[in-house]
Amino acid sequence: MTGQHLLLSVEEGGARSTYGTDDVLFGYIYSLQNRIVMKHLYRGCLVVGFLPVIGATAQISVDPLPSTTLCANTSVDVAFQASGTFDPGNVFTVELSDASGSFAVPSAIGSISATTSSTVSCPIPVASGTGFRIRVNSSSPIVIGDDSGTDLTIAAPNAGGDAIATVCSSGTPLALFSVLNGSPDVGGIWSDPNATGALIGGMLNLGGLVAGTYSFIYTVDLLGCTDDATVTVNVLQASNAGVNASMVVCSNDPPFSMWGQLGGSAGAGGQWTAPTANPVPDVFDPAVDMPGIYTYVVSGTPPCANAVSTLLIIVNQAPNAGTNSAITWCASAGAFTLFDQLVGAPQAGGTWTFNAMPHGPIFLPGTDLPGNYVYMVPGSAPCLNSTAQLSVTIGACLTTPQSYNAQQQNLYLEY
Repeated sequence: MTGQHLLLSVEEGGARSTYGTDDVLFGYIYSLQNRIVMKHLYRGCLVVGFLPVIGATAQISVDPLPSTTLCANTSVDVAFQASGTFDPGNVFTVELSDASGSFAVPSAIGSISATTSSTVSCPIPVASGTGFRIRVNSSSPIVIGDDSGTDLTIAAPNAGGDAIATVCSSGTPLALFSVLNGSPDVGGIWSDPNATGALIGGMLNLGGLVAGTYSFIYTVDLLGCTDDATVTVNVLQASNAGVNASMVVCSNDPPFSMWGQLGGSAGAGGQWTAPTANPVPDVFDPAVDMPGIYTYVVSGTPPCANAVSTLLIIVNQAPNAGTNSAITWCASAGAFTLFDQLVGAPQAGGTWTFNAMPHGPIFLPGTDLPGNYVYMVPGSAPCLNSTAQLSVTIGACLTTPQSYNAQQQNLYLEY
């Protein structure tokens, strides 16, 4: 349509006016009176509307961009050249095409109120493709600028969203990628700004960390464009109930702390339960407490589980040889059993010695010497042997007269 010369007769408010034009472009009629005449034929009548003029001589072009690759979620400075006259209050708007270069539905990415060439800082939206174009339009007069003339690539690497993980120091290795929010791209690189030494690839060895807070950064690089996401890991110290242990004690040992018998470095303040599953204090008394498996539990702070260990206590009964005693025996009274002369509650099955030499269980007056006879009952470790001493003295005997109507009595006199 360019180059046509038209004369239009337009009726406005009952008065008819004639407008001369010198050009028609894209369906718009450029009027010498600075009017655009929009015409439609409706039921045989010419219906005319008016819009501001599009400047016939104004032009806008985009300067070459620093790179043909644009990074999403960053800004790029778009410089443009504006020639011709632009009205006060004019707004230049930077538009981005779709990925095929079409401006059918453009995206406005920046603007500036100006009348001359300028530069606009424009945020690049999240998009992907290799055929994008950029152009600049004006509002007064309306000028559709030339596009950038070169296909642009928008790279949108996605490292996902920042995330927080709370873990236990005793947990299994943690795959940090699985913690990220969103839909992160694979193939990125993890970094350890705290230099913990516990990060291998994307796996975090929790056993190599003490309780604390650590940050790990995931970076995705696409065509020189990068995106980062941070995973903050809160490491809680696992509870420690020590290492399972067992012990053998003697029934006459003093009471003791079970906690001190566990292996490892058991945490204090846990709860003990007896073989009956009933709660019990930490102190075990071999004389009265039940032998068996005692369980120690130290509560953990979630996600740390409770720590549990056990202590097997075997109680060996202490031997009992009775208590020391003394006896004076008549030389003519005959032999007697040493064990029968002991007092207390001695256990049978022990052995006798005299002057540190083994001796039988029978004392024979006239043959065996008076003195200290020692009875010993062996103990099962850790119980010690039990001993008792019987002091034997030989005295003179007195015999009752025959006329005494009773059994003959053996009496003695001590020398």
